[in-house]
Amino acid sequence: MQRTSSAFAALLALSAPALAQQFFLMPDSTADKIVKFDAQTGAVVDANFILDANDPNTYDFNLPKDVFQVDNQIWVIDQNADSIFRFDLDGNWLGTTNGVAGTLDNCRGGEYVNGVVYVTNDGTSNGASGDTVVMFNTNGVRTGSFSVADSGASPFDVVGYNGELLVCHFTSVNQIGRYDYAGNPLSPVFHSSNGTTGIDLPEQMWETAAGNLLVTGFAAPIGVYEYDSTGAQINFWANASFLRGVCELGNGQILISDSAAVEILDRVTGATTPVYSSSGCQFFGLLDLGAGAPSVYCTAGTSTNGCVPAISASAQPSATLANPCAISVANVEGQKLGLLFYGVDNTGFAPLPWGAGVSFLCVKSPTQRTTAQNSGGTPGACDGSFSLDWNAFQLANPGALGNPFSAGGKVYVQGWYRDPPSPKTTNLSDAVELTIVP
Repeated sequence: MQRTSSAFAALLALSAPALAQQFFLMPDSTADKIVKFDAQTGAVVDANFILDANDPNTYDFNLPKDVFQVDNQIWVIDQNADSIFRFDLDGNWLGTTNGVAGTLDNCRGGEYVNGVVYVTNDGTSNGASGDTVVMFNTNGVRTGSFSVADSGASPFDVVGYNGELLVCHFTSVNQIGRYDYAGNPLSPVFHSSNGTTGIDLPEQMWETAAGNLLVTGFAAPIGVYEYDSTGAQINFWANASFLRGVCELGNGQILISDSAAVEILDRVTGATTPVYSSSGCQFFGLLDLGAGAPSVYCTAGTSTNGCVPAISASAQPSATLANPCAISVANVEGQKLGLLFYGVDNTGFAPLPWGAGVSFLCVKSPTQRTTAQNSGGTPGACDGSFSLDWNAFQLANPGALGNPFSAGGKVYVQGWYRDPPSPKTTNLSDAVELTIVP
């Protein structure tokens, strides 16, 4: 998942319930905390989402600069601590990649794309190489680095864009370089400025839903710059204070951070409306706790009497059981014994043939069975069904697989039922992927 709006492009088309699970996070380096904003409007949702532990044994914010989501984790890059602090989606600390272990020094911006985390690194202490982008796997283990000195010194931000990486530099060169995912430089650079009539000291970059690139200019001419996919400047909005962060809201407006506040920038008028005040406002990152509607996948088997069961879910399940989630399997043969079962990790799993029949096992073990039930309906007809009240089952079975669940977790559910004439004497429905929401 990318931090940029390429992962956010469909936000405008989402329903209100799904949209409510999209947020922007921002480090406040003066207060040493992470602030949460509404991704649609820019309003502050939680001014104290992650507070500093001030604990050398866990995490101690010094100058948190960037924040972004890596699968089911939140990563915070701390420029002065030379560290990456990792949290779960609820803001609980998970681990730290420090400067010595991660060879980081004066690290700044980061991006998760193509299954790799890329972090810009400027300094040479802690065994680090200057003017590089350091690569990490999703467990926070360093996997390599590459030099970006060909496009400038002092790399500040890195972003995935059109199947490439863009890297900007906080120097008078004012270039945005292009690299492939392995770190090989590409020519020509994305954009080059003289720093007088164009951008000077670029900081955060953000891809818009339209496929353009927003970049903040920290020094005069201070403002937000917008470039098309060729690197040509198509818009500029001036700003009075030194700009740092930028992202695009779901309503199409722009959220910016400068040395005094977080503000909503009106694209048409250029006017700004403050929503949060601090001298430590930094970069923005998208936090996606909802995945839209539940997603049906895999292939259902056909029963002896030609029934093809179809699974569905009414909504994404809630970690706090705040909303109902009803899972059902329709078109089942009548008067058949069956049940629904689920797993919580399908990583690297490919559906497996269910014996010599036409069904597929779509859920990776370990799995949890739910209560057995009768499909009802008419024998030999396809008017039977199974159902599961997700919340009721979890309340009644606190020791069930995955319980208690956390926001961002996954659940994979499939139906099973008796069909004596078929191979293995049973058949399976298709499956549904659920994402746990708060």
